[in-house]
Amino acid sequence: MKKFFLAILFAVVFTVSTSAQVVAMQNLKEKIGIGFNTTWEHVPVFACRYWLTDDTGVEGFTGFRINNENKYYDFEDYFVLGGKLLRIIKSYNNLNVIASTTFSVNCQNKSKSTSCMHPDKSYLAFLVSFGLEWFVLDNLSLSADADFRLTVGDSRIRFATYPEISIKFYL
Repeated sequence: MKKFFLAILFAVVFTVSTSAQVVAMQNLKEKIGIGFNTTWEHVPVFACRYWLTDDTGVEGFTGFRINNENKYYDFEDYFVLGGKLLRIIKSYNNLNVIASTTFSVNCQNKSKSTSCMHPDKSYLAFLVSFGLEWFVLDNLSLSADADFRLTVGDSRIRFATYPEISIKFYL
């Protein structure tokens, strides 16, 4: 039954996106997108994107988790605040290829006795990303990015790759 439901959902999204007029997203200037991004240490973040020009945009995001009793994570609480600079490097009818840079401040607590004002672990993250933004409708986009992430803090430097999935509704 689950496979049948997913097949129907995929068919509906595909039909709506192909039967709707082809979205020429050449006019992104001054558009605002609101939505969610994934993969910030298993914390979905709320994001707001604003396009300064047709091919340059900025995005701010924040997210948190209060994890009282879950043993799955190795820390209790998590908070992130950051910003992103986006640049469209190639544009198609309803698909944009985007490169971006991201900077964020992150804090984690491993014990219940501390807060994000005095975290057990805090660090800065710098990301370079490449991805696709697909406009399913003229005001709804789905994105998939490959993030190359450098974190500095907690007496160490770490480099890793992450996938990022997001959804935005444009006003």
